[in-house]
Amino acid sequence: MIFASMGATSALAKETVVIGQLNWTASLAIQDVLKQVMEEQFEVNVKYIALDPAVLYKAIDEGSVDIHPDLWLPNNQNLYDTYAKKGTLLLSKNSYIGENAFFIPGYIQDRHKIYSVKDLKDKETAKLFDVDGDGRGDYWAGAPGWNITAENQVRWKDYGLNDYYTMVSVSDAAIKGLLKSRYKRKKGIVFYYWTPEWLHSKYDLRKLNEPAYYEGCNQMKDPKKDPNWLKNSSLNCAAQDANVYIGYSSHLQKRLPEVAKFINNVKLDPTAINSWVLQIDLEKRPVQSVIKEWIQDNQSTVNQWLGK
Repeated sequence: MIFASMGATSALAKETVVIGQLNWTASLAIQDVLKQVMEEQFEVNVKYIALDPAVLYKAIDEGSVDIHPDLWLPNNQNLYDTYAKKGTLLLSKNSYIGENAFFIPGYIQDRHKIYSVKDLKDKETAKLFDVDGDGRGDYWAGAPGWNITAENQVRWKDYGLNDYYTMVSVSDAAIKGLLKSRYKRKKGIVFYYWTPEWLHSKYDLRKLNEPAYYEGCNQMKDPKKDPNWLKNSSLNCAAQDANVYIGYSSHLQKRLPEVAKFINNVKLDPTAINSWVLQIDLEKRPVQSVIKEWIQDNQSTVNQWLGK
């Protein structure tokens, strides 16, 4: 790797850059790419602070965290708008596309001809997705604390599925374990997920069709402000494909402009992200080893990020 000159980095040698650590593997991989490049090229110290997604935005606003490594829009639009309007949260100029949807195993679709969320609206069909044995279907809307989890609960309500299904509130790691178990036994499971992600390489998963997104179909109330948000919200359409950015603070831009310039230039490839996640989650390789190897093999890409 080509090192920045000592003269260009000496002033930054004792500075610390703080990345907000999120709890999904793609984000963990992205943060390590940023860490390894920044520590080598700018001689800064990089540390992680694990935070709830909502708390991370406030920490960036206050300047105690410098970087949000995997910022999905419009999934987190309300939070983003709050701090972008204040000028404390900035976005990288490049993004990658992430898809949000509900998925079922291919063998369930082929066997039972379930192609859309409308096809789930039946008592006997719901039993195919009964995880806890209570006779009702179960679905995963997302992990606790994610904005998309609340949105998916509203979708499920507006699709008329609450009479047949109960939401399973577990972590991302737990739903992956449940998927592995159900898939092995050829049982049904319906859950929210996204791309890029290694699950789609490991398993034959089929996206369920939903009513198309249109302007104004998302009438989501803020769960933190409206105690009756589920009843008062309306969301009868599919999620928009997301644009996924790296967020960074205006404090970082002022304190370490060259580092902020680098963050602004980073352009992530969904195919690479999928490969990282596959190696980390499925092959159980250490994050640092996967990323170090990728950087060594993709120096031309890293140099583009650095403006070289």
